[in-house]
Amino acid sequence: MDNSVLQDKKGTYWKGFKSRKPDLAIEIETLLNRDLSTASDIEAFEIVTTLQRWAEQAKCSVGKLKERFMLELNDISDEEAYRQTIESIKEKQAEESALLNTSKENTICSFKIRWIQEELLKREPKN
Repeated sequence: MDNSVLQDKKGTYWKGFKSRKPDLAIEIETLLNRDLSTASDIEAFEIVTTLQRWAEQAKCSVGKLKERFMLELNDISDEEAYRQTIESIKEKQAEESALLNTSKENTICSFKIRWIQEELLKREPKN
């Protein structure tokens, strides 16, 4: 099966994963605030394996990854420091992607960047 066919398949991997590990699937979708049944099989696989690997490294559940990561950033108080942290993480993102043969969007680094950006959005003054 060539890669273009694999890219077009959606939901098959996730449906199987969800039926084998329903609690973990809910944790992942809740953490990401996303329905992974719309993801390609490759994307869903990369997301699942990345989050499971990270949780194992962090010695916590998948559902606690964001909370734990954001606690690590507790000392950062200004927007510029957050932006510098994002730039530092971006430098590591390509390396992680190549090392693990994962798209940049589904790396630990990408999740960290996304969560920092969410935090920055929360801090923006509301008009």
